[in-house]
Amino acid sequence: MSEENKKAIAAAIKNAKTLRKKSRNFLPDGCPVVPLGTKDGLYYYITPLSQLRCLKDKDHGAKQILSLFEMESSFLQSGRYARTNAKGEVTGWYSDEVARDLMASCAQEGIWEPGDKVRGAGAWRNDDGNIVIHCGDVIFENNKEFKPGIHGSFVYPSEPKRQRPALIGAAPGEVNELLELIKTWNWSRPDLDPFLLLGWIGAASIGGALKWRPLMWVTGDKGTGKSTLQDLITAVFAGSLLAVSDTTPAGIWQSVKYSSLPVALDEIEPEDDNKKVQAVIKLARQACSGGVVLRGSSDGQAGTFKAMNCYFFSSILIPPLLPQDRSRMAILDLGHIGGKPPVINHKHFGELGAKILRKMLDCFNTFTDNIEILRGKLSAAGLDSRGCDQFGVLLAAADILLTNGDVMDSDSASIWVERIKPLIAQEKYENVSDHTACAEHLFTSFADIYKDGAKRTIGDWIAEAAGLDCSRAAANADPQQANKIISTYGLRVEKVKSCRGEEIPALFVASRHQGLAKVYENTHWRQGVWIQAFRRFPGATNYNTKRFNGVAAKCVYVPLDNLPLHPDVDEVVALMNATA
Repeated sequence: MSEENKKAIAAAIKNAKTLRKKSRNFLPDGCPVVPLGTKDGLYYYITPLSQLRCLKDKDHGAKQILSLFEMESSFLQSGRYARTNAKGEVTGWYSDEVARDLMASCAQEGIWEPGDKVRGAGAWRNDDGNIVIHCGDVIFENNKEFKPGIHGSFVYPSEPKRQRPALIGAAPGEVNELLELIKTWNWSRPDLDPFLLLGWIGAASIGGALKWRPLMWVTGDKGTGKSTLQDLITAVFAGSLLAVSDTTPAGIWQSVKYSSLPVALDEIEPEDDNKKVQAVIKLARQACSGGVVLRGSSDGQAGTFKAMNCYFFSSILIPPLLPQDRSRMAILDLGHIGGKPPVINHKHFGELGAKILRKMLDCFNTFTDNIEILRGKLSAAGLDSRGCDQFGVLLAAADILLTNGDVMDSDSASIWVERIKPLIAQEKYENVSDHTACAEHLFTSFADIYKDGAKRTIGDWIAEAAGLDCSRAAANADPQQANKIISTYGLRVEKVKSCRGEEIPALFVASRHQGLAKVYENTHWRQGVWIQAFRRFPGATNYNTKRFNGVAAKCVYVPLDNLPLHPDVDEVVALMNATA
């Protein structure tokens, strides 16, 4: 490039003018419909009633536009949209021009989708971290009322009227009345379960504003008062509890939409195929920490929303739970009760529920401080991280409602921990990790081999192959034969060198094997996923190839001492003592 050209280009750049985006007001001033934006052929609006509406590009016809303008449809017959006759009389309006300007206005707003932007009824945190309560027809923030619509970065669409916070929070004596009524049910842990349920009510009233939303499951046979308990909880929330009867994720989405209100599901019973139930439980699990959920529609459009609800399940039996689900819920057991069930005064408990909501709002900062205090105490008592999240919130909420709402001191926190100790022992014993559950499934599965006229578990054969105690008498034990049998399942017991140079027995597990595939075929560890679980055990080591019943396969070996081949006697005794 010549020097003349370089100078010419430099001069052009120096004298260039800034390109400004041309601003256009496609809709007339005072238009009662507010465009929000567009994405993938969908156009979003706020209507005069502050409802959120979504129209496809092809749905901007006259009737759809009339519906969009609601009671302000006369706006369409004024100004430039009005169609007039020769005498100047208004005879209609130009729907194509309105559709053009509506879609252009959305395009000017830019790419937009509901996702994290739309907030339905319930509690939320605003841009400044303050709590916002969306009561359907009014928004409360910092003791001020606002109409639904756009506030800050978010859209709060209008909805049916919901429970509003009372002017004054509930006094401890008022809450104690509710607690004493809850205690009349026959709880398996009468000194703990009523407090956990009360804590759930307090936490669920502001669930969308929490970092962790507790999940509760009440179970009991017929005649234990589950339906009456649901009625009491419904009364306390006074229209702000979403009772869902369609136990599918789609049914829940249709009820929940963008709200953060608590959700109650009754009669979630085990089925022959638990896939539908597991999908519902997965949704509840994601809501605990505010997980983003992908939601499809019948027309193939996919969208996302953030699950921010506290869930309450009740059933006669609890379906099989994955470890990650079990660790996120408090399970309360009910026994049979005699006499007539209590009559629930809905008006009275609805008023109390509004006071509970106000108390949780007024004491929110103290509540969050108390959660952290309890988390530290619960962790020191042996509860895992998820358990600390779950029960820290429940106990902190119960404490706020039953006291004046002060910051908890160390002694008060210790009293709560002492009350929950039986549950800590039970949680530690029952709430096993996924890799432990995977190994236990293998060890308790029966080998399809008869010896001495009976079938034995795979774990029993592994114990014999390792020279450990098993169902076979020591005089008849044959470790070599046992190893051959478990080899048909892609397993072998051999000695390996530990990090200290000692020879220790280890279990080799094939990464792919038809025997293991059959054992895990109806579980989430199928198709070779089991090997990922075994890799999580302490001391697990990848091994290139090992022969299993004559067939070479890649595998992992785990020291036998690190596997749950036999239950921990000390833990079992501790559990029995704690729950006695």
